[in-house]
Amino acid sequence: MNDLLNVPLNATSGTSMEILGDVASVSRSHEIGLISHYNIRRVIDIYGAVQDRDLGAVSRDVERIVNAN
Repeated sequence: MNDLLNVPLNATSGTSMEILGDVASVSRSHEIGLISHYNIRRVIDIYGAVQDRDLGAVSRDVERIVNAN
């Protein structure tokens, strides 16, 4: 679990590097196993909830982060 929390994140602005544990909470749970594919390749689906923000603004922020990589 500590390895997961220490995954580095690319900063979109500034020079300081963030880690996943600084911006997210991670917990173990029991879920039904699901394997997703996109064009035959395996993908990881990440689900998240937003609070006090509209989905359009969150969508634009996620799109900007995905396109930066």
